[in-house]
Amino acid sequence: MDLKEIAFRRLRTQRLVGKGFASAAEAVRWFGAVQSQEYEWSKWALGLRVDNATSSTIEGAIRDGSIVRSWPMRGTVHMMPAEDVRWMLELMAYRQNEKFMPFLKKLGLTEAILSKARPVLEKELADGPVERRTLYEALTAAGILKDRSWGTHIIGYWSQTGLICPGPLSGKQPTVTLLDKWVPTKKSLQLEKVDALKLIAERYFRSHGPASLQDFTWWTGLSAADAGEALAMIKSSLISIDHESKTFWMSKETAGLDLAADSSAHLLPPFDEYTVAYKNREAAIAAAELQSMQHGIFTPTILIDGRIVGSWSRKLLKNTASLELTTKPLKPAEEKLVMQAASEYSKFIELPVQLERRTL
Repeated sequence: MDLKEIAFRRLRTQRLVGKGFASAAEAVRWFGAVQSQEYEWSKWALGLRVDNATSSTIEGAIRDGSIVRSWPMRGTVHMMPAEDVRWMLELMAYRQNEKFMPFLKKLGLTEAILSKARPVLEKELADGPVERRTLYEALTAAGILKDRSWGTHIIGYWSQTGLICPGPLSGKQPTVTLLDKWVPTKKSLQLEKVDALKLIAERYFRSHGPASLQDFTWWTGLSAADAGEALAMIKSSLISIDHESKTFWMSKETAGLDLAADSSAHLLPPFDEYTVAYKNREAAIAAAELQSMQHGIFTPTILIDGRIVGSWSRKLLKNTASLELTTKPLKPAEEKLVMQAASEYSKFIELPVQLERRTL
């Protein structure tokens, strides 16, 4: 298998082409988790994969609690199905708190200070979601928040323990809520570690394959031993594929997906699962090209047939959106596909778009 076929297969397992999902909750359940530290952009990551989605419908799934955002892996915010939040935090997030504790101590944020913050959070959030800035004010009044940067770290730390999680927006302001109030324990899936390892591996290789063990280990943040054990448990349900002495795995469930589809183009958000969920990203872009991009996968990218051909940016105005698309020279058919992708984004944000084209 060559890189082109790996890219084509990932487009299908990631549902960027082919059959879309009926709902946002169905999409995140397929993936296991979808990166979401850039809130507005992450809604578009789902919009690319959910039939007839708009920013408002994705927002509704977050507001009604069917999707929950928290820090389950790699110290990064992800969207997850509500029922999966607790077992994912228990399986993966604890490693991040341990990993970042030396860094927090260098900032002066000791375990004693973190512990002192807990009752303040519980008191402020007792009646429901509270704007994040209000929490910062409460922590400051309690003599805890002596450095503004501490606020984000305190919220991240206590989210990774399962005490709190991001709530729905209040207007345009982010909120925080108690996890037990937002997702009652009785609605959560309870799994032993061995079953959790198996389930996260099943979801990853089903939705991200073909992918390597190294990709899976990086995505989850699991130890090499745990990641290897997880893969070993599900190998009978996978197909192995070799490329340049590397072994890639994909689910038998998705291995038969039709590759003979028409060409496609996509305007991806930054941190999209298609680009960020692999340790090695050469199926999407050559390493040398990635290094030459100003912000790499951390900027919105333009795909044609699974390969990155440029980047894009947006400005959301009151009644319209301005999109600047920068690509390599394109053939007329490719240019048409990129214009269609821009049209899909226009439908998602429910605004007309003005396009500005630039060539690399």
